[in-house]
Amino acid sequence: MAHAYTPAELGFTALKGADAAASAVVHAAAQQANCELHLALMRIEENGAAQYNGRGLRYRGRYDLDNDHGSDVAEFEVAEVLERSLTLTNWCQRSSEPAHLGEMPFDDCELCPLDALEDLEPDEQHFAEATGNEGASFERSYQRAALVLWPRAGRLQLLAKAGLSASLPALGGMLSQWEAAGAQVADGPHQEAQTLAELMVQGWNDQPAVGLIDGCSAVERMLAHLVRLQSSEQIEAMVNKLAAADACAPRDNAAMVRALQQLGAPRVGELLYRFVQHHADLHLATCAALLASCAEHLPWRAALRPAAQALLQALPGGAARPQSLVNAWRREPIKPGLLEDSLCALSNPELADLADELVTHWLAWPILYRMDDVVLPMLRRLVNRPPLLTRAAGLRLREAALAHLHQRAALDLAAPADWHRDGNTNCSCDHCGALSRFLASAELPSWRLKAREADRNHVQEVIGQMQLDVDCSTERKGSPHTLVCTKNQTSYERRVKQRRSDLSDLKLLAL
Repeated sequence: MAHAYTPAELGFTALKGADAAASAVVHAAAQQANCELHLALMRIEENGAAQYNGRGLRYRGRYDLDNDHGSDVAEFEVAEVLERSLTLTNWCQRSSEPAHLGEMPFDDCELCPLDALEDLEPDEQHFAEATGNEGASFERSYQRAALVLWPRAGRLQLLAKAGLSASLPALGGMLSQWEAAGAQVADGPHQEAQTLAELMVQGWNDQPAVGLIDGCSAVERMLAHLVRLQSSEQIEAMVNKLAAADACAPRDNAAMVRALQQLGAPRVGELLYRFVQHHADLHLATCAALLASCAEHLPWRAALRPAAQALLQALPGGAARPQSLVNAWRREPIKPGLLEDSLCALSNPELADLADELVTHWLAWPILYRMDDVVLPMLRRLVNRPPLLTRAAGLRLREAALAHLHQRAALDLAAPADWHRDGNTNCSCDHCGALSRFLASAELPSWRLKAREADRNHVQEVIGQMQLDVDCSTERKGSPHTLVCTKNQTSYERRVKQRRSDLSDLKLLAL
């Protein structure tokens, strides 16, 4: 289009002069050629390497190259375009009805005429001078209104290939029109939506990732559309695609459960088994949360066994697990939510043997499923769901936690009777040797180390790393300065706090 239009004023009725005349001619031709005609905003963004040519050239606009005040700005030439994106947005139809199209990419070869962009001036330009190892660079963008045509017969294939940012809104618009017309399964709008959905599902794992669309992920949105479409066949095909995908996300679980409700229990069991088997090694918590949600549906419970077994086989620990995965879990500790979801997923009577195997595994690997950091926090969250803790597996886990708490509660809790403090420095240097003798002394409450800064820092680091009951301060008089070490009762106070927590947990878990 010859004139500039903002998104707010874009529309067929708002076109001016030659633009309105061209639109009318193209509309008539499109009807004869059985093509669809839209009006959209075309945006082109480029960045790449630039060559600095000095100063003095003036540009219109903003930023480095855009100056309305007449001052000198940098002059540059484009050396190479490294990245270029061409998109269409803000779609309008001649009928003024919503177009239901999102952002759609296009190629230069789709322009008519092919050299339509050669003489365009950029709306924005930014130049960055060379810094360090990076050369000079530029960014620029163009925005114009354009008429967009495509053959009506290839519309659905075009939408499916245009990317999820375009096809998901289009499918949603078709469904809304179908529902507004009475939602009859056999009518034309339903068949059109069914065909587009099938094309989208077929190419799902080949589509580039997109961000959230109106607060929903692409998977959430697609599964919701398939539920509206009432297509169990496409739901099954979509879940199979997700089972074979490279990643999965917790936020998609709820949408998947709603979609699976359109299928029978046997098919649900098979699909979940494929999903968990493929994803559990890298996305164990997501798989556990999904099975926990599915376990709330009574008709599915018996069908969950294969998926539950796949979840068990993926648990960290055990001779069958690769050491690399065990080490990974040690670096990223297991969280209570994983245990809670796993136990909930296996809590029904049909899977009681697997629940017992689950608890046995946890108790056999205390280095991974730590009682204080993982098991007890999980049990605290489950006290409001007594059935989970009174069935055989939950009861075993609760009894193990109670035994752990009783054993610690029986330990002596007396405050230190003198200045002796436990601790091992694990260092053989002279200063750490003096620190060890200071800790062992029952008479000395403090110790002063007059030494160079490196030695003082070393001793202070050892005290922090070993969590010794010593406070440190630096006396900055004389040279070198003096590190003042004073014994405290941190370990005793920590045990007192732990005792209060243990007594509270004993009362809580007594049920």
